[in-house]
Amino acid sequence: MTGASGNVGSALIALLDAEAVAAHRDPAKTARALESGQPAVTLDLAKPETLPPASAGIDTVSCSAR
Repeated sequence: MTGASGNVGSALIALLDAEAVAAHRDPAKTARALESGQPAVTLDLAKPETLPPASAGIDTVSCSAR
């Protein structure tokens, strides 16, 4: 889920619960999410090299980023 820390994304993450993996542009946000037990990856859409590791094992993407 891109935009996972925003209003829509965070609500969707809560609804999807364990099935959702939050994608954060900021590695520090990814680390905080992982520390709290939320599955998370770092994905910066301006950095294409972050896409392959962030999408490994993912079959559906929801984009709520602006």
